[in-house]
Amino acid sequence: MNTPRETFVAELSMEDREWIEADPRPVIYVSAGTITSLTQDQVEKLLTSLVSDKFRVIWKISRKAVRSTNTLKSIRIVDWL
Repeated sequence: MNTPRETFVAELSMEDREWIEADPRPVIYVSAGTITSLTQDQVEKLLTSLVSDKFRVIWKISRKAVRSTNTLKSIRIVDWL
């Protein structure tokens, strides 16, 4: 089943929509769910491994869990969903 991109984009906040549409690179959505709890070491390793100039990332994780203040423009940390 193919769902049009517009269906998903319409569900986003204006801020998230603008971030997605500001760059033509693909966007990957990352979430560990609500039951899983990542260690700080796991968070930092994931953050490092998600940095790419080929794609951007929306990562659903608590901002408190990401201690690094060096979050790049290619990674967006969100609390929603």
